[in-house]
Amino acid sequence: MSLSGSRNAELRNGEPPVVLHDADHVQLLRLMVTDTYRWKCDWADWRVRFEFDAHTMGLTLADITAFLHQNALPLCSGAEVQANVLYLRDEGGLAPIYDNFGRLVHRPGHFSAIQSRAGYEDAVRIAAWLAERRRPAASSSDPLILPDLQWQVTGSDQHRVARTRVGGREIVVRFGFLGNHEMWVVDVDGRPNCAHFRARADAMSKLGVGVALESFKADRRRS
Repeated sequence: MSLSGSRNAELRNGEPPVVLHDADHVQLLRLMVTDTYRWKCDWADWRVRFEFDAHTMGLTLADITAFLHQNALPLCSGAEVQANVLYLRDEGGLAPIYDNFGRLVHRPGHFSAIQSRAGYEDAVRIAAWLAERRRPAASSSDPLILPDLQWQVTGSDQHRVARTRVGGREIVVRFGFLGNHEMWVVDVDGRPNCAHFRARADAMSKLGVGVALESFKADRRRS
């Protein structure tokens, strides 16, 4: 599960390595990496995440994405926008971004994090190591061995709601908020926010559903 030596693997295979995250791994990465647990541009060595607030004019995710395309990308060579994150090929691209936006607060262009891929890979390595320390032998509750999921989806964009059933339990993935942050949340049998992810695809994956089911079971045991 570690990404150690990933660049060597890319050179050997021509493709980035596949990282499989289990429930413990994801919970740890949520503590160690303040973004979704997938590095989305394998060619990039750095990323800058820009703050957005759905309750503040000009700071919604759509506004920030447009801002990055219009204002940040022209400053860079070798860059790509993914939602509110700007991926950069190398650290040299950080200078013009910081020079133009590094002192902005509570307006479009305000940073919420700067992260290197090396730092991210180290977090993945440590999370995998810690997860191994607390993981018993694989069991039927392992989210990686859930059955294939059949989703019923209604609505579109942020109003999209997806439903499925796993082991007799109803799973709902919907758009929601945690504090001021937009998230895709997973409800189980009507219990809200058993898990949450920045990416809808993550919430609807076997892993996302598995994390939600484990959280649901833990809440039931406590109550």
